[in-house]
Amino acid sequence: LPWDEWQKTVSEEEAYYTWDHIAHSPNCSISKAQRLLDYRPHYNSLEAVYESVSWLMKNGAIRI
Repeated sequence: LPWDEWQKTVSEEEAYYTWDHIAHSPNCSISKAQRLLDYRPHYNSLEAVYESVSWLMKNGAIRI
């Protein structure tokens, strides 16, 4: 959802904290490290999240 639509689905406080989180969470590129250092990450973003959530589930930290 676009922000204007999404914020209508949550409380004013939740919208405030979500916007603050988005505003202060940079989305950076690794292209410079790839180009200059030949950096090759072991995981892409989705693989990293999947492995993290799988570990949390396996170790009882979260239930889904």
